This record gives sequence, structure tokens and C-alpha cells, in this order.
Amino acid sequence: MSRISAGQALSETDTLQNPSNDLIPRSWTSEHSLITGPSVNRAWTTADTAPKRMTLSELWRKCIAALRARWYLRHAKTVGSFTRVWGRPSIQIWGRGNLTVGERVQFISKIAQLDIVVGADGTLEIGDGAFINYGTSISAIRHVQIGAGSLLGMYVIIMDNDFHHLDPNRRHEWPESAPIILEQNVWLAARVIVLPGVTIGANSVIGAGSVVTKDIPPNVFAAGVPAKVIKNL
Repeated sequence: MSRISAGQALSETDTLQNPSNDLIPRSWTSEHSLITGPSVNRAWTTADTAPKRMTLSELWRKCIAALRARWYLRHAKTVGSFTRVWGRPSIQIWGRGNLTVGERVQFISKIAQLDIVVGADGTLEIGDGAFINYGTSISAIRHVQIGAGSLLGMYVIIMDNDFHHLDPNRRHEWPESAPIILEQNVWLAARVIVLPGVTIGANSVIGAGSVVTKDIPPNVFAAGVPAKVIKNL
């Protein structure tokens, strides 16, 4: 590709792409830089659109994280490609419990331990591209689903079983579990608690510190104790 000076005007038939893939208007003149604005003398080269090269240390860290994923998730039924584990999570799968993990999932367990438990007859499904931050605790005694692209902030708690009856005479018995479903692209901010039987609709956001006791529809922002819809997105 030939070099084009920032002082040159683009012809009526020429367009270029900047690093964010936005087309630069044909009306640019010699008073503007193609990158930073007016009065900057800088040439446009193929290097401007080339992807940033990964350093050896970055490559090494990602390789180690991929190896950790294979180790810590070795008892999972399936683990998608490019899934990575950072730090040392606690992942327990009891008996015939079933854990499935999609592609490009990230588990963060460096500052505080990430804790995942799948019950003997439980199922935990984590969709492609999900992100689970440190300090989070997920308990799937029956069924928990985390949709593709969902983001779980620090210290989130997701439990599909209360583990104790309200009845004082049955306090040490486990009640029935109820499935928890996070549809695709859900964001749970820090310290959100999701209780049994809840479905959170696609693209919805739950504010920090909220306790979700009932279903949340898609495409809304909800917050509070208990969480209530604040506005549509």
C-alpha cells in the first residue's frame, strides 16, 4: 500500500479505514490529520491497521491460563476451545453432576477464590464467551444456566437451593431445588445474589448488591433488595 501524507486531500473516489474500521470521509483536507485531528503531520501506513502483536509474556500467560482450564475443568463433560482459568478456583462436581463450558469462557480466581459446585444430579451450563469474576460462588444442585456472553461481577452468588428449610423442625433438611436461568448477555454487577427459581431475561443488567428473588424480563435494568425493574434498556 502506498503512503499517503496527512497533508494530502483524498480524492472523490478514495476512502481509507482507520484502526477502529470507521471509514474516513472523502471530505478530509490538508488541514486535518487522518489520525488525531488538525495540524498533525503524520503519514498513513499499513502499520496503522495491523493488529497489535502479542508479547511473549502475554502469550505465555494465556497459554498457562489455557492449561489451567484443562486441569481445573478436567471433570467437565465438555470444555470449549480458548477457555481460560486465571488463578486457582475451587470446582467440585459431585457424583453424576454435569458441567458443560462453552468456548472462550474466562474464569477469574486471583484476588479471591471462585467457587463452583455441581450437585450429584445437577447440571451447570456456561455459554460461549461468558466471564465469571473472582469471589463468585455458583451452586447447581439441580440446574443453573449461564447464557452466552453473560458477565458475572465480583462476589456474585448464584444458588438453586436454599440448603435449609424455613420450618424450624426441618431446618437441617434440604428443600427442593429450583432452576436458575440467565439468558444470553446478562450482566450481574458486583455482589448480586440470585435465588432459586429465577430467570433473568436476555441483555438485562442487575445493579450491584441486588438480591434477585423473582424473574426479571429481558432488556431491563433492575436493582434493589429485592430487585425491581428500574428502566428499560
